[in-house]
Amino acid sequence: MSRLASASVARSGAGRVHSVFRRCFNLTTPAGDWLTVAIAPFPQTPDAVIVNAREFASFPSPRVEPGMQVVIARDAIWIPDAGFAVALAGAVVFDTRREPVARIRGAEAAARVARNLALAQEIIRREGRVCDAPEFLRRAEPAVSALCDAIRFNDAAVMREQCARLLGLGIGLTPSGDDILCGIAAGLFLGGAAGGGNHFLPVLRELLRDGARTTDVSARSLRLCADGEINDIVCETARAILLEGGAAARRALSVLLAQGGTSGAETAQGLCAGLQIAERLFENPKRVGILC
Repeated sequence: MSRLASASVARSGAGRVHSVFRRCFNLTTPAGDWLTVAIAPFPQTPDAVIVNAREFASFPSPRVEPGMQVVIARDAIWIPDAGFAVALAGAVVFDTRREPVARIRGAEAAARVARNLALAQEIIRREGRVCDAPEFLRRAEPAVSALCDAIRFNDAAVMREQCARLLGLGIGLTPSGDDILCGIAAGLFLGGAAGGGNHFLPVLRELLRDGARTTDVSARSLRLCADGEINDIVCETARAILLEGGAAARRALSVLLAQGGTSGAETAQGLCAGLQIAERLFENPKRVGILC
């Protein structure tokens, strides 16, 4: 289980089943904790408890339903009404706190990253499942474009305006606009461009503190990403794009695109945008007044 999930379990107490999917279910607690209980293989996400498939005839139990009471203890998560329990004794704890991906600077490295980003964007266009609702596209495309420009020029007011337009926009438990924002945040963080005075992550955190209009699970996911808590699949994709050749980037991206309905592809769109912005900031830092 993740470090954050381990801390939540240590607090123990009651909770509720929030939502149920084919390979996982989500729990919430009155203290505001969120846990995703999933069957392996599953991404190492910041709130995940990942269990071995061999321990269950079916997962989750067909009797697990949203709204059911959950008992959370140090050694187990138990749903009494479903007769369903997950043992936690001896669980291995993993950490989702990330550091920027180290890179070798120079013209050759910059050219490789540019090639990988172009390849990734083409694969997303060709193979990615994204929200293609006309109203979403009409609102999202100009907002993303304006947001990326604002990040490059470090314009906090425009960042706030465009982030507010994207938050909660689109479909899914984590709406499409939020998935794109999550990807941008991850790309900037992993690309090493999140600090140095750039306002994007502070603006995003402020909007979320102010009660941005989106789902609870999506708001939490965005907060964690803004704090550098990023799942392993996103990290591996960024690492492959920044450090490896096209074949490795393609393999990593294919795993990311397979996540969720449209979330994987939309996160990938944002990730590529964030990494591209990071590259441009490093190429000419004085242009935007940061990363001197």
